[in-house]
Amino acid sequence: MEGLEYQKPLDWENDVFLPLLEGEKEQGWEPVVEAKGWGANENSHRKWREYSFITQFGAEKRRWELFKVLDLSLFQNMLIGPYQGWHNLFNNSQIPNNERTFEKILKVRTKIDPKVQGIMDSLPEKTQLICGRLPNGQIVLLEGSHRTEAIVRLIQAGRISELENTNIFIAMTELVEEDRAVLNRMLELGTDNPQPKHCDSTPNS
Repeated sequence: MEGLEYQKPLDWENDVFLPLLEGEKEQGWEPVVEAKGWGANENSHRKWREYSFITQFGAEKRRWELFKVLDLSLFQNMLIGPYQGWHNLFNNSQIPNNERTFEKILKVRTKIDPKVQGIMDSLPEKTQLICGRLPNGQIVLLEGSHRTEAIVRLIQAGRISELENTNIFIAMTELVEEDRAVLNRMLELGTDNPQPKHCDSTPNS
């Protein structure tokens, strides 16, 4: 793939999903998880992510490969994933879902999100995003939206040199044309717990 260097095959659970969960725990996503109806016990975070990645997307059945990003410009044309909060930024625009890239986010969000600003101010030495590649070559971001927006903002601000010491990797799966409907369905459903009343919200002591 242009702008990407193949590294190795990946195991979904150990190489993609568990690193995602660990990284998010460090970022303090627990209030978001609870607000979406998944409770506040030790399994809540995993259940929240399993709902979108496994129940809706079938990630555990897909083939995953690791790529190193060589050309940072590819992030500008990367499509926003199936997350309602990000697509809601375009509510007052005429940009259709399949054309909503991270470059265009800068046109509809003039004020930088605090999480994005934090990443811009303190870039990690290494980070891994989760993506899918459509048959036409377009890349859809499935996880890592704040980091991607931060990267695009640095590029647009002429600060690309600040990214030289950050190694960016993508856990990639190949999508088929029918997956467009899957992604649209994920966007429609969102990540709220469809049965929140069955979820234990009592934290473990």
